[in-house]
Amino acid sequence: METSTSLTPKGMVRYKKLLEAAGEVFLEEGFEKAGMNQIIQRSGGSLSTVYKIFGNKEGLFAAVLEYKMALIFEGIEQKIALGEEDLSGFLMAVGSEFLDLVSTQDAVLFHRLIISEGHRDNGKLGKLFLDHAGDKIATLITLRLDAAKAQGKIRVQDTNLASHQFLHALKDPFLFRRVLGVEIDISPEAKARALTQLVGIFCKGL
Repeated sequence: METSTSLTPKGMVRYKKLLEAAGEVFLEEGFEKAGMNQIIQRSGGSLSTVYKIFGNKEGLFAAVLEYKMALIFEGIEQKIALGEEDLSGFLMAVGSEFLDLVSTQDAVLFHRLIISEGHRDNGKLGKLFLDHAGDKIATLITLRLDAAKAQGKIRVQDTNLASHQFLHALKDPFLFRRVLGVEIDISPEAKARALTQLVGIFCKGL
């Protein structure tokens, strides 16, 4: 397979257009029903090029996840100055960005897709999703917790576990019920209230 780094600037534009189109089709049709020809019709290009770059549909799905998460992570990283906030301020900043992310309709659709299709091929699709969508933001928090722990500011045994616990506690009220089709309040006020309360509880526990 080719990699995106070997593409020309014009090829990179087509590559990104293909990933955007593939993401739309996967969300609309699900992984199993999504057709490579559908994706090509929407993005342009040729089927042989897609297979040359991605290998198969699973490889394309993994590339879509990686592409989407790279965009998200870059945006979060740019908005948060790691050295300028105290821990609670840092968690408020990263938590706000994270809540905005999981409140989107795409986030709901991606989780529905993984719930329905993630078990296929011995859970390979589910693992791809977790590898690309679950760990990057948690890693950002873990690094900050490690620094605070090294300075003696917090006492926690497993910083990586604590990071995942924070993110799960934050997203579940705003994501899981919507994945099931339940309408909930996702207004800025509701998200700010939930985030402020969780950061207060979390920091006192640490």
